Amino acid sequence: MAYEHSQRNGTMKIAAVVAIILLAILVAPLAQAQTFTVLHTFTGGADGAGPFAVTLDAAGNLYGDTTYGAEHTSYCLEYGCGTAYKLSQHGSNWILSTLHSFLGNVDGSRPGALTLASDGTLYGVSNGANPYVRVFRLQPPISPCHAIQCNWSYATIYSFNEDDNNGAYPGQGPLAFDRSGNIYGVTPLGGNNGCNNDNNSCGTVFELSQSGGTWNVDFIHLFSGTDGSNPGTSEGLILDRFGNLYGTTSLGGPTRNYGMVFQLVPSGSGWNENVVYAFAHDNDDQGRNPQAGVTMDSSGNLYGTNTVGGAHDGGAAFELSYSSEWDVSKLYSFATGTGGSYAALTLGPDGNLYGTTPSGGQNGKGAVFQLTSDGGSWTYTSLHDFTGGADGSFPYGSVVFDAQGNLYGAAYSGGADNAGVVFQITP
Repeated sequence: MAYEHSQRNGTMKIAAVVAIILLAILVAPLAQAQTFTVLHTFTGGADGAGPFAVTLDAAGNLYGDTTYGAEHTSYCLEYGCGTAYKLSQHGSNWILSTLHSFLGNVDGSRPGALTLASDGTLYGVSNGANPYVRVFRLQPPISPCHAIQCNWSYATIYSFNEDDNNGAYPGQGPLAFDRSGNIYGVTPLGGNNGCNNDNNSCGTVFELSQSGGTWNVDFIHLFSGTDGSNPGTSEGLILDRFGNLYGTTSLGGPTRNYGMVFQLVPSGSGWNENVVYAFAHDNDDQGRNPQAGVTMDSSGNLYGTNTVGGAHDGGAAFELSYSSEWDVSKLYSFATGTGGSYAALTLGPDGNLYGTTPSGGQNGKGAVFQLTSDGGSWTYTSLHDFTGGADGSFPYGSVVFDAQGNLYGAAYSGGADNAGVVFQITP
């Protein structure tokens, strides 16, 4: 009997251990699962419609733009002029406050991605018909505002003139700042004529610098076709630690009209352009026609995306690394029908790359994805495939991370009112 009792206890212990192991196996995937949450669903009313991208401050507040909605003036009567907004977390809820509602004439309309300066001021570009295309600044109230709706102070930094051949219609991508507070951006149009596109003009890179309280513009590079043309509509420039600028053009280049990655190096009182890489149809594995800017890691490698080409003609993600010259390698070819990525890749805190595609995914409504490096190869993982329902659809902008590793972004449409959403993905 004692032996049977001991055997029975041993059997029970083994069974318990097996149960614990099985439970651990079952729970482990759940612990690693991503959680998708909608933080705000836009109505198309006062809160706007068509969010493009979000940015994040040190306190965890989100800032973004809506392309349409809010004020319906004669300048943007049908769809509304758009807004700039802030999303703040209060307990388990996220509260949206509209910082500025655009009117179309005095302040432009259809704002692009916002850039948060070190002093907490927001900068961006508002479009619409010339002469209402401008770079603007939004400053928080001097006195602390504890209300939900706190209007920020609007100021026009520079207005682009339709008669000015230097540049026109700046891109929707975020602006870039150097250490001296100068602002850099691109215009897909304007500048030199003679480029092979619908508008003939080739586009520019501009710099805004402040002197005596006045902002002055300097078009530091005018594209001419062989050195690139038409910076992408979602283009955002980046600076390295030496003050060099990097960006992409959707067309042009020294070989074919398939776009390129460029570098601008300050030299005396001007800037010199270097061709980092020109995309060509005879090497279509890396894709072509980039619409967004590039991202740089701590080693100086550049990462970007193309909208067409690649193995499946759905665009591709690529890497450019430098030794004695720039070498390109394909990271991933997006599936047919994806439409490529119109957003710059984001380097996550884990060293992986993250981005969005405005279409494709399981439902054809876009996706948020992760690219993971493993021994020289990269693996694509979908973090969320949009359905076009309450979760939104068609994300165009880049994603951002907070200090806890949570990911945030915006979907341009979908949601209860088909006006877009802001979302969070937690690890």
